[in-house]
Amino acid sequence: MGEFVAIIWQIRLFNGPVLLDASGVETRRFRSHKVGALLAYLALNLNRPCSREELYEALWPEEDSTLAANRFRVTLASLRRQLEPENIGFGTVIDVSEPGRVRLRAEAVSCDAAECDRLARAGRSEEAARLISGTLLPGFYEEWATGAQVRYQIMAEDYLVTANSSRPRQRVESFLPTNETAHEPRSPVFTPFNHTLPLYLTRFFGRETERLTLIERIESHRLVSLIGMGGIGKTRLATEAIHDWRGESLFLSLVPLPDPSRLYDTVLKSLGVSPLTDCPLEEQIIRVLSRRGEMLLILDNAEHLNDAVAEMALLLLAGVPDLRLLVTSRQRLDIAGESVLLLAPLEAPGPSASPERLMEFAAVSLFVDRAKNARPDFALTEKNALSVVEICQRLEGHPLALELAAARITSQTPQQIALALQHRLTDLKARQHGLSHRHQSLRAVIQGSLDLLSREQREFFFALSVFQGGWTLEAATAVTLSNEAEDHLNHLTLCSLIMTQEEERLGSMRYSLHETLRQYAAESLSPGKLEEYRERHASYYFALAKLGVGEDFRLMDMAEADHENLLLVLERLWQNDRKTLVEILSYIMNFWCNRGYLRLALEWITRLHSDEQFFSTDFLEGMYRVYLDVGRYEDAERVVRRVQKNAQIPLQIAWVNSCLGIVRKRQGRWDEAVEFQLTAIQSALQIKGEERGIAVRLVSADLGDAFNGRAEYWHENPDPISDFKEAERHVRSGFVDIEQNSRLYATYYSRLMRSLWGQNRKAEGDECLACALRIALSHRHLTSLVDIIGEGAFRLAEKGFPEESVRFFSAYELLREKMGYRSPHYFEARVQERLRTLRELLGVETFDQNWRTGVYTPLEDLLPASLPQILLRKNA
Repeated sequence: MGEFVAIIWQIRLFNGPVLLDASGVETRRFRSHKVGALLAYLALNLNRPCSREELYEALWPEEDSTLAANRFRVTLASLRRQLEPENIGFGTVIDVSEPGRVRLRAEAVSCDAAECDRLARAGRSEEAARLISGTLLPGFYEEWATGAQVRYQIMAEDYLVTANSSRPRQRVESFLPTNETAHEPRSPVFTPFNHTLPLYLTRFFGRETERLTLIERIESHRLVSLIGMGGIGKTRLATEAIHDWRGESLFLSLVPLPDPSRLYDTVLKSLGVSPLTDCPLEEQIIRVLSRRGEMLLILDNAEHLNDAVAEMALLLLAGVPDLRLLVTSRQRLDIAGESVLLLAPLEAPGPSASPERLMEFAAVSLFVDRAKNARPDFALTEKNALSVVEICQRLEGHPLALELAAARITSQTPQQIALALQHRLTDLKARQHGLSHRHQSLRAVIQGSLDLLSREQREFFFALSVFQGGWTLEAATAVTLSNEAEDHLNHLTLCSLIMTQEEERLGSMRYSLHETLRQYAAESLSPGKLEEYRERHASYYFALAKLGVGEDFRLMDMAEADHENLLLVLERLWQNDRKTLVEILSYIMNFWCNRGYLRLALEWITRLHSDEQFFSTDFLEGMYRVYLDVGRYEDAERVVRRVQKNAQIPLQIAWVNSCLGIVRKRQGRWDEAVEFQLTAIQSALQIKGEERGIAVRLVSADLGDAFNGRAEYWHENPDPISDFKEAERHVRSGFVDIEQNSRLYATYYSRLMRSLWGQNRKAEGDECLACALRIALSHRHLTSLVDIIGEGAFRLAEKGFPEESVRFFSAYELLREKMGYRSPHYFEARVQERLRTLRELLGVETFDQNWRTGVYTPLEDLLPASLPQILLRKNA
């Protein structure tokens, strides 16, 4: 007999999937839809070994077996991390001992649906029916899921018929398990169902979190407003959620009702009652609703009747205690007690999304599904995947826009659709029958929202089109010169025309426009007005760029937040004013070099090659940093020598010698590197005023790096320990007054780290490595972070953590490639040698698996996860 294992997890598939641990803590969110689907499929087949081919077909029916197998491995690994964390042994919950098969162990897992099947097979149908406490896997439309949904619905209906034939109909609550709480959604099978809900013949994608949240809001609040821009999917989400409402509901579309005076009359008629002439309409509605018991009234598309709906909501909620209201609108009612749920666009894949995971993004799934409806032979392939991703990104996950774009698949390829969307997003139109007039085109959707604004609000909205990627209240005020900018922004936010997001790093609120709205607004401005706003926009961001040259990393956070606006200014100056362009680039290149925009910086340097008459010393210093980091050392030295011709004051002399020392260090000419840096530090110590501090810190860090490099890489060094000690002395003395917000803070720890390791003070060096990783990641100082990750990879291998080392190396290579950063040749030689050793040690399959993990795991997750191994006092 096998060892007894207590139930570790409970799985609820009705209104799920929901995962409950032994203490009753719920998990409703999984890393992806496919992870939840795999859990559900295995739970429905609890204890039955499922072949991998069966699982491929269930979860990825349209993919070839190789691609499905790759996706399955990633999905299974994610599910295993959730079901078998460190405190649960491998194989305790998920059994893969039988070759090619996977099962959930019934001794470790319980499942409501599986228990329902067990009871039904034993002839205990009444007990089985009582377990059906909601819709099975709402939001799952896979063939196996829909088949199971029908099966359990029939089971519940059969029992209900049997029960009604022998005794009076029971309330819904009598069919629920005794531990079911009153606020949980009930199955629509047992409840009065209102057939006025809109009919949808297409599949519903994504929104599972929003659907559950909406249900919870309706259960706990009497007035809920589902808010979002036109075409975002408010009506569809409300319809999907109402299927799980336990009581009676009435759905009323307000689209065809232009006159607010007819609102009460329309509601009354929808309730099936003819209005009386001798009694106020609101009193009649209250009487009718009071007799109905608990009821949910859905008022759909209420934005054009906002004031009237708000007034009616207050009257009805006060007069009918059992009434609940769900309002879908482009703007909130803004009354006391209103619970607002803002509906965002569907998630679209970012630039780093792996091809295997594209269908897990709701925007991609929606586009592909609607494209297949229009052209059944359409499929997402390796050839068209990039274009589909571009479509989803350009449309920013807007559901209606995605559907309109997908309809074009009958006459255009994804590549052609993506190309057409580059400049004319608002030209998307419907080619299908059955859509309302307001959803026939994006222009109609947008105009419907603008019709609700005053003339001043529309003009303010149009002016916002000059921004790219967001703005602050201060920026909006500077560009529009409006004294009511804050009020206008608040109103446009309420109307779902602009989006808000708190910038946590800066502690400020930022506003942004959906790209289709931005294009429409820009087209609505006269050429003169557009030029006026663009001029103010350029002036504002030119002043902002000047702040980016300081030592405080938070100044770079400001530049990062407005990077797209800065790029707009650069393009404008490229056309009109090259001299000012060079001046602003002198500030921006410092930011670019720290945040890893090296390819972009090199592109602008190349574009300006014929404008050397405008090059200032500040611009040449920026050029040097770019050339250095992309590995063009001869070009970097040429720029430094050009500055050297006019260098007279200590600050300039220190900079020149330090830069030449860094070039020599990158070239592996160690004695020259140290000599140049020693000369630089003497000049830096002569600097007067505020510039002295940062100059000494910069040169001290570079001098320490030169000593570290000579000790570590120069094989003919007669006394490397002495050099490591000198490195430590200079780094510590130069950074004695450094502040934590300095962009050089991570540099201090990384230089100190290497000198301590070199003196065999490993534990101290590891502490510095951990600090350097945390700080560089927090400051987003990517050109420091890439080197620190590389050093960390070597250290993890040395300490006996080869898999973590591989992940670090893959993150290092990915970040380096993304930035265009080039490490010195001697460091790269070490990297390649260590990778060969790790591949031999782990085997190709394990090595590749960990390499992919490092590539696809965000740095915010990857680096902290390895800190325990870094700090562990263990060596190989």
